[in-house]
Amino acid sequence: MWAFIAGGVTAGVLAGIGALAVVEFGLYDIAAAQPHNKMVSWAIHQTFKKSVRLRAGSISPPPSFTEEQVVSGFRQYQADCMMCHGGPGISRAAWVKGLEPTPPFLLDSGERWTPAQLDYILEEGVKMTAMPSWGETRSREQIWDLVAFLQALPDISPGRFAEMQRRFPPDKAPPASAGQFR
Repeated sequence: MWAFIAGGVTAGVLAGIGALAVVEFGLYDIAAAQPHNKMVSWAIHQTFKKSVRLRAGSISPPPSFTEEQVVSGFRQYQADCMMCHGGPGISRAAWVKGLEPTPPFLLDSGERWTPAQLDYILEEGVKMTAMPSWGETRSREQIWDLVAFLQALPDISPGRFAEMQRRFPPDKAPPASAGQFR
């Protein structure tokens, strides 16, 4: 039993020393032009999913979303999200290929995440991904409008998306000051 514990402690110490060496000597390639290795990519993604699920648990979404909220969220999405995340029948901007990790398409985000989880991601942002904390520049209502749109997105066809683009131009209004909402 003691040999097992000593082996575990020794392995932990060696892993810690190895991690410190990687940091101290700059051995991990942080260039955005190079993707993370599979193990790092897996660890970051698992941490992201579990962190969001843990922290979004106390958020209470509205009981339902209105069509007005979906349209408002769509207008914000066009103005500030579509370049990175694309849309039904719409590609991401070419420069997004230079981001690591590459922002995901959000076509099924309303099926993969709960409204509370989407709210948390939008409000707080995601470290080391270029996903901003919209809570710094948007009101709670604006963020819930974006959630309303993302919840509706799985049911929006490319044709309907194109029609929405014609009917509802992007919301180009300057965002409210950051201090107003925190």
